[in-house]
Amino acid sequence: MPSLEEHARRSEVLYGDPAMEIHKYIDSAYEIYGGSHRKIRHDVEKTPAEVQEIFGKRHKSAHDIAIDHIWFDAMDSCSKIGIGYGRLSFVRFMKPHFMDVTCKNCRNRKMEKFADVYVYKDWEERYDYYYNEPKRRVKRVKLQFILITLLTVICAVLITRDLNVIPAAIIFGIFLFFSYRFSVSFGGEKTKVFSHDSERYGAIYYCFKCHKAFLYPDKEKETKKTPLSIIDDVSEILSRAFFKAGVTVTICEEFYSEFYPELSKEEAVLQEIQEVDMDFEGEANQ
Repeated sequence: MPSLEEHARRSEVLYGDPAMEIHKYIDSAYEIYGGSHRKIRHDVEKTPAEVQEIFGKRHKSAHDIAIDHIWFDAMDSCSKIGIGYGRLSFVRFMKPHFMDVTCKNCRNRKMEKFADVYVYKDWEERYDYYYNEPKRRVKRVKLQFILITLLTVICAVLITRDLNVIPAAIIFGIFLFFSYRFSVSFGGEKTKVFSHDSERYGAIYYCFKCHKAFLYPDKEKETKKTPLSIIDDVSEILSRAFFKAGVTVTICEEFYSEFYPELSKEEAVLQEIQEVDMDFEGEANQ
């Protein structure tokens, strides 16, 4: 965990003001709660507003210093986690360090790299299994429910009319066949085994001026637009890592605004859902 002195030196380099009293205020709960102190005054939306109100007159960069304090804590904690895994990708965290990379938002020429992103080579197959397959299972369950109801009624009618039990047995055998075929009630489907082969996709950088994080694809990946499913997966990994670090940092919106500036986050998610539904309908019609 960065010490108060580290925070002060960083603030002096980045904002020209060590602002030691601000850092003491943000970390004041440490003496009582120890490593869990970040649950208090480490919210990237609420804490900077409090700091600005209390220290704004004495420190012109109070708001920025507070946000950077929380981000630096988050990045430092993530580096101790090591690797965060998602369904389609994984993130390898590292100690934050400055690099000559230009921010896409504010054009700041120095950004802080704190993670590398790797994507599984079979990520499309994984996406289909984890997100499309459950929808197909639901449709199979509905179909089986209809079959069970229909066959139960037919069997009941045959038995109540004192007809030969053989037709009822045949129908029940068909029911068993379909149950086994659809793998819904009897045993379920086996867990699919995926390859662990992966390739580096890019790196995540933090800008200390606009306080946004961006996923920068490697040069060979820049020609294609990053799929929303990959952005979602990486965002989820980061959210879990930050939560584990005990800080409240919002990063998802920055990822969406970078790759889909024409859409709001809600619109982008809606488009993704619609595309998945359309893909499924296409498969059903084949």
